[in-house]
Amino acid sequence: MARYSYCAGHGDTNSISMQNLEGSTEDQTLHEASGQPQSNGSHDNGLEQLLSVQGTRDESQEPLINQYTATKTPAAVDSTLQPLLQKVQPLGKILAARVIGKTEIVALAISVLSMMLAVATVANDNIAWYLRFQYQIVVVGLLLSLMNICMMTVLPTTLLRCEALLGDSAIQNFEAIVRNRPLASKTAWTWRLVLAALIALPLGLSVLYKLFKDGAAVLSIEPENSLYNTAFGLFAPPGLLPLGWDSGTILMYNITMPFLMASTNQTAPRNANTSQLLDPLDEVILPATWPQTYGFNTLLLNNSTAALLDVPPPDWITNVQNSLKDGDHLDIAAPVLATVASRNHSVDAHRNESSNSDFWAEFGLDKGLFFQDLFNDWYIGMKPSFLNASVDRAWCFVSIQAGKSVPSFISTTQLWELNRVYCSGRWRVTRAGTKLLNGTCDTNDRPAFITKYDQPELILTRTGNAFSLNVYFLPALNEFLAPFDQSRNDSDWVLPTMATSVASMYWSRLAAMEGPGSPHWTGNNSFAKRKAPRPNDNITDGLLYGRSASVESSRPTLQKATILYIVFVVQPFITLVAIIADLFMWDVPIGSGFNMVTVLAGADEKRDLLAGAGYSGELRRPLYMEIVTEEQTAGAARLIYRFTDRKPQRLTRLVRKHLYS
Repeated sequence: MARYSYCAGHGDTNSISMQNLEGSTEDQTLHEASGQPQSNGSHDNGLEQLLSVQGTRDESQEPLINQYTATKTPAAVDSTLQPLLQKVQPLGKILAARVIGKTEIVALAISVLSMMLAVATVANDNIAWYLRFQYQIVVVGLLLSLMNICMMTVLPTTLLRCEALLGDSAIQNFEAIVRNRPLASKTAWTWRLVLAALIALPLGLSVLYKLFKDGAAVLSIEPENSLYNTAFGLFAPPGLLPLGWDSGTILMYNITMPFLMASTNQTAPRNANTSQLLDPLDEVILPATWPQTYGFNTLLLNNSTAALLDVPPPDWITNVQNSLKDGDHLDIAAPVLATVASRNHSVDAHRNESSNSDFWAEFGLDKGLFFQDLFNDWYIGMKPSFLNASVDRAWCFVSIQAGKSVPSFISTTQLWELNRVYCSGRWRVTRAGTKLLNGTCDTNDRPAFITKYDQPELILTRTGNAFSLNVYFLPALNEFLAPFDQSRNDSDWVLPTMATSVASMYWSRLAAMEGPGSPHWTGNNSFAKRKAPRPNDNITDGLLYGRSASVESSRPTLQKATILYIVFVVQPFITLVAIIADLFMWDVPIGSGFNMVTVLAGADEKRDLLAGAGYSGELRRPLYMEIVTEEQTAGAARLIYRFTDRKPQRLTRLVRKHLYS
């Protein structure tokens, strides 16, 4: 007895079993001879049943799935089924052998384009600035995913061909490559490592690129931008001026504190009684290079010259800070004026003279001094310039002396000249504050608005009793200079601290009384409305002015690092190498569409070695697959996959432009 099965479906599947077909065929012959119709009992003719089922279908529709299998094919049945079998149309798509396919080319193009976009996202400042770090990592992550998709579109075919050409052609290896499963049963260790690396590669790259997070993108701000600024002047820091409208001492403390913190070792051990350092090596070392910047606008030009630079308006700084996000900063650089205190060495030649000598009388030293008691027999002495002094410029004597006497003052005092000079500075504005980054005062150029003076320093002539420096600032000098009476009297920081204190004293008093941010400000000629004994007493000229500035905005981005660019190149490079390898292995009979369909379509009928694995999908030992071609017509052949327990001895090669099914 033989058993035949036929399945024909169009949406639904109908199955007919034909049993005892040989006996049915004999019955058909007898009935035809007697002229009687065949009975419809339990032994009905299988062909009649098959045709009756076929007659119930819509003949205008083509079957989607047709399968015919037989282990025994009687001639009578074959001739009877032949008209029906002619209607079975294979679904397989026949292709000609080709060196490279369009899919691979498109995948490589997309991968390279994604790589270029990823590089541009990091390397181009404009793109990086607009994206910021938070959106850069999103874009780069998307592009890396696209590169991985393109790589895995091309690479499996290359690996399959390598296994067929160089490996054992084990079906377990083919399956592991197709399914990208390094832990698949009976897979060679070489392929386990390769597939595990391919899984780990995109994961590692997705983590690695996020580590380059300390980069920055800088964008130049043009004048038409609201963040651009052209105004500069003698302004106090944002938020402080309302507290310092009267005397300016609060401004002095605030502006000088960064310098004091940098010049004092706060953690050094000291004598409990004298506050003197127990170890002189605990003293902060004086900078080896000049100038040095401190805080908002303090610039120490050398160990005896300090400058306090004019700054942008506080409302502009506040607006900038409100527009910044975490990690953002804005840099602004411009030529400005500065209030400078510099040491005058001429006093050293007159230390042994009396206060009524010509030198000291010229400064009015015989008309009185101001002292601040430190309550340890030490005093801070002060003599600021006054309105009727014969020396027509701003100056100030400051001393740290033992005992309250004029001779002691003369022997220890330092003379400081106050000028408004041309400098340049660069500031950085962040959400937390504003800091002077660098500056210089070494140019001879002078702003046009002070060229009307024969001497630029005359801009600070009116600095006498109108400033009342001894009333408001002598206690502040006590606070800043008192540590140098005994405990630090040999310190290298005495002169720098004194220069910075004097410069900040004049600067803060000017900002509070006549600065453009002060409520007392009435314009650049406000002092001209007061009684002034000399034409040059208009010191507010030049306290507010315009400047062409350089403004740059910086935002946190990914670093422009070589390793990061290598991260972007890895997957496109692997894709390119895979395509190049395919160019050399194009004749290996495995196409880019290799999958379960290709194996089933070309499988040899003898599949006994696979018995028992219908559900588990696993085999007890390696099974090899031999790929051969079977010529059908000239220029056309069929691929056949044969399963064997022995390694294939040869590999059939494809012929270019031949058709393969």
